[in-house]
Amino acid sequence: MNPMDYYRILEVPRDASGDEIKQAFRRLARRYHPDVSAEPEAEELFKLLREAYEVLGDSDRRAAYDRSARRRHEQHEDREFAADRARRRRRSAFDVEAGAVWTTGASDPEANGPAHLRRHAHCAEDMAKPQSHFDRVGAQDLETSVIVTVEEACLGTERTLDVAGRGPVSVAIPAGVTEGQTLRMTGMGPPGPEGRSGDLYVHVHITPHDLYRIKGKTIVLDLPVTPWEAALGVSLKIPTPYGRVRVRVPPGAASGQSLRLRGRGLPAAKGSGDLFVQIKIVLPPEMSEAELALFRQLAALDSFDPRAHFPRS
Repeated sequence: MNPMDYYRILEVPRDASGDEIKQAFRRLARRYHPDVSAEPEAEELFKLLREAYEVLGDSDRRAAYDRSARRRHEQHEDREFAADRARRRRRSAFDVEAGAVWTTGASDPEANGPAHLRRHAHCAEDMAKPQSHFDRVGAQDLETSVIVTVEEACLGTERTLDVAGRGPVSVAIPAGVTEGQTLRMTGMGPPGPEGRSGDLYVHVHITPHDLYRIKGKTIVLDLPVTPWEAALGVSLKIPTPYGRVRVRVPPGAASGQSLRLRGRGLPAAKGSGDLFVQIKIVLPPEMSEAELALFRQLAALDSFDPRAHFPRS
């Protein structure tokens, strides 16, 4: 099973800068947008481009993806070495034919253009293609990537994956999975000729959320409040990945101050993460003359100077 190569999907080198990745995504998105593209699979290709950009366009997720790719490369080398050693031991008893069945170099006729995206879009077809030499006597491990939401990472979920030689397999994503984590599904890879099944390695990525930011097992939620709510205090119902809860913003709350909800982050067997609600004071986008007049009165009455610590010279 070939995990998606997001760099190849966006047609950028692995050392591409953030601006280069953004420009590549915009260029390809214009080409394959379903509203303008004549490609029959434009919608699927566009989703794939967006998925790649969601990972590579975020510095933290890109770093996790690169670390996962390095681990896959190291594991692949270890497995290839072990398979090669096993082939040599069995050569006297078995006539094993092994060969590279999928290449990514210039000899690949689909290395450029929409075809390289189409191959990734057809995940079931990709899963049947091993990345390196295939030993027909022994079992083979497979790898893939899945993307989950923040809510799914907190509560757990399931994904149905097509595994070569097995068909659809339901994979449980446990609650508390973290960005870049690799799940090992023992015996859920394709069965070998001798009945031994390999393992399935699932690399998990958490898609960016409109409300929540994840830092390890901690979740951060920005809570916009008005200046008068911050000054007087207010009780509000706020969303969390586990459902809505009520929090009390204390009087005199400052912008940037955090309220801590224990155990509302990503769950873990040894100490669940916390949810931090970060206060963000915001003004109305437009204010009436009466509202501005009230602020002028406050400015005239209040002697508080938030910049008193600044040097005077």
